[in-house]
Amino acid sequence: MNNRPSTYKKYNIDLNEFKPARTLNDQLLRRAREVEARPPNVEDAVNDDDNNSDRSRSSLSSLSVSDDQDSQSVRSESSAADNAESDHELQREADTDDGGSENDEAGGNNCDDDGGRDGAMENFDEPHGQDEVAPVPPDEDPEDPRRVIYPGCPLTKSEGTLLIMTFALRFGLSDVAIENLLRVIEAHLPFDNVYGSLHKFKKHMPPAPVNPEREYYCLRTDCRRLLRFEEGEVNKVKKTLDIQQNYFSTLKLKPQLLSLLENRELFGSLRWEDSESDVVNGRFYREGLLERGFVRRNHSLTLQLNTDGVQVFETSQIQMWPILVQINELPYKERKENTILCGLWHGSKPNMNTFLTPFVEELRSLHNDGFQLPGGEPILFKVHVILCTVDSAARPTMQGLKQFSGYYGCSFCLHPGEQLHVGDRGGQSHLYRGDKQQARTQLGHAATTRQLLQRRQNGEVVPDIDGVQEAAVLLQLPLFNIIQSFVPDYLHAVLLGTVKTVMCQFWLDSRRVWVGPGPDDKAQHPYYINPAMLEQLDNLLVSIRPPSEVTRVPRRLKSSRCLYRGHEWKQWLLYYSLPCLKGTNFPAKFVNHWFLLVYGISCFLNENISAEDLEKGKLALRKFVLTAEDVYSYEIMKFNTHLLLHIPKSVECFGGLWAWSTFTFESYNGLLGDMYSSSQSTHLQICKTYLRYQGLKPETKATMENVHAPLCLKDTLNSIRSGKTSKFAFEANRNLTLFGFPSQQALTVHHQNLIEICLGHIPLKTVAKFYKRFIYKHVLYHVEDNQLLKQRFNSVVRTEDNDFIIITHMVKVETNEENPRDFCVVLGDELRPTGDTLCSDRDLGISSDKFVTIVERTQRCIAIKPQSLGRKCVLTFYPHNGAKFCCFPLANKYERD
Repeated sequence: MNNRPSTYKKYNIDLNEFKPARTLNDQLLRRAREVEARPPNVEDAVNDDDNNSDRSRSSLSSLSVSDDQDSQSVRSESSAADNAESDHELQREADTDDGGSENDEAGGNNCDDDGGRDGAMENFDEPHGQDEVAPVPPDEDPEDPRRVIYPGCPLTKSEGTLLIMTFALRFGLSDVAIENLLRVIEAHLPFDNVYGSLHKFKKHMPPAPVNPEREYYCLRTDCRRLLRFEEGEVNKVKKTLDIQQNYFSTLKLKPQLLSLLENRELFGSLRWEDSESDVVNGRFYREGLLERGFVRRNHSLTLQLNTDGVQVFETSQIQMWPILVQINELPYKERKENTILCGLWHGSKPNMNTFLTPFVEELRSLHNDGFQLPGGEPILFKVHVILCTVDSAARPTMQGLKQFSGYYGCSFCLHPGEQLHVGDRGGQSHLYRGDKQQARTQLGHAATTRQLLQRRQNGEVVPDIDGVQEAAVLLQLPLFNIIQSFVPDYLHAVLLGTVKTVMCQFWLDSRRVWVGPGPDDKAQHPYYINPAMLEQLDNLLVSIRPPSEVTRVPRRLKSSRCLYRGHEWKQWLLYYSLPCLKGTNFPAKFVNHWFLLVYGISCFLNENISAEDLEKGKLALRKFVLTAEDVYSYEIMKFNTHLLLHIPKSVECFGGLWAWSTFTFESYNGLLGDMYSSSQSTHLQICKTYLRYQGLKPETKATMENVHAPLCLKDTLNSIRSGKTSKFAFEANRNLTLFGFPSQQALTVHHQNLIEICLGHIPLKTVAKFYKRFIYKHVLYHVEDNQLLKQRFNSVVRTEDNDFIIITHMVKVETNEENPRDFCVVLGDELRPTGDTLCSDRDLGISSDKFVTIVERTQRCIAIKPQSLGRKCVLTFYPHNGAKFCCFPLANKYERD
């Protein structure tokens, strides 16, 4: 039997009595006809029925009012969702299947409803011969600031539009699906034509900050020059270009920046200097622009640029190339969430000069003239692109250089490279052996470009000069250095480059086993991991339980290495590889060489990179590259290995690798790939959906901050955007939220003493509440004995005092005072450093202690306040000693997979 409560408290509607208005009108009209047809002796029965209907109507008008306790619970859940909103995985972990019941007692307040059903009862005696007319919405009261959709509804039409569009964008609904969704909603509303057709519905949607424009290019594939037409001009050429879709879309940057900076909270987070190793703290920004006056505090914005090809369909060669920018002055999280789309190419690989020309023209205008930010005192902002982070395939096409597979194909130095045979099948590869060569410069590149163009104008056939093939349009960008402003992205150069090459083409490549001259004479390279060793390595690998910040748990290399993505190779490099290699007795020569790469990348991923970190990381990568040929063979000296020599210079100029990696842009490309629903004109669908997202952003923020907006609206918006919210959430303060149903237990004497000392000798009650999971500053933690997570371990933390603990309890205690106060305290067992070292290099004076600490668990309990929680850690086994562990603090607090 369904024991559903008769009152749905959130919307104050009596479910047992509620009937749609149109259905009730039908019943009343039908009964009116029955009254007229009945004989007089049944008049009393009809009156009895009328009285029953009146009682029913009175019951319907008595709307339930939720009590204060339930409202407070919902607010706690909403706040918890806001804290966890920045990460979907974190929210999913926090959302558990804890059971529980809620108080569904309705309040005794009654309120009369003047519309709908009472109006229908007043028309009871009207003539029954005329056609039925569907009810229409009541006139909106101009003095009512909210103007709800119909009496009793908690939402206004604009709020309903916001909910519907948020739902449609969240689940990727097409316009056809939205139109049918509107019909379904209309069928449930008591009045017709509330939203009307899809065309009328769109009129209520928030306006987009910009409209896409079309830029046409030549039909000839060997030309593809930009074609410009007068505004409103229509001719046969333009029609042909439209039919064949020989155009790309551009979205003006200026109106998008204006819309973005109208958010005062976002505007207030702009900063032109930082204590951390971000772009604004790099040498290029600080010394090259800020100190020389090219960039002014509070009046300049700088951008980092990205473009990359994205496969639209698996069975098609069609690609999507977006132009994406981020504002360097925003903190990492904010600039990631506010990535701006400025252009979209659809088709085969673009001609970069053609594709980038409209973008460069607008940036030149924003550099010279800027834009006015309206407000109390208008502020003039000038905008500059100073950084471009792309992969090694797109970089030379934007610089006007040859690809890395040709002579002088390096974007950063004049290393010619050489073509050498690789493998046993007679193939060739362009290798970059030895150290880097003379560095390319902006002036040298411009001079070479002029020389190339001059010689071609004189009739000479010159394919290239020192790798320069054409004049790049980016040379016209002020403050943009065509050489230095490009950086070797570590996602493609290191993780999908060097790391994957060493693993898949050397250590795990079965071709590294060869047959000798005799029939039974077999040998193998000393670095080859044979199947038996690989099985042992895989068992160690899958035994590791990473924290929730690592989105995918370790997968077996034997069966899944071909499916590994960039973030998985990152976890393998930083956290898993050294313990696993040591645990399988991999030859020390190769482990120590691999350690140089781990050390260098770990240094450059720090939030604060000191001068010593920069120098030692540079030495480690340099030694890794220059000794790689001796350790393996010349075949390892591919372009990605060579790029390791150029990474330290980019870190010095633009900050840590995390500040300008393509992880954020690749993630946004994935979002763009979900913005179309059919195979026709996908680029137009993406632009349309993107602009809808941008239009909803300020509207959603304003709604969430509006104190008059109903709680049910905010709760539903949070649920749609962030997934489910936990039913049991206690917001201790703005930074701390406790999840789950707590257990009340008596404190042990030892725990009570520790907590009182931690809180400053405040007397406590002996009974406390124990929680199993909590979120502090948007980071999810679990106590050790939480049984819900089988493959995750969120309990190991390095504190602000550089102590390592395993969280065993999260305790909410109450003081034993006349006016009790609540405090939350974390209890954990100490992980004591043993002094062991996993790897080291005596020549360079470096060791793995920089990024990993060998610890053993003790019985000493530590009590700390949540404010003392530092960096979460990845805890792995220590090779050949089950009592010790390797504790890797996460590389930085910003990057997420």
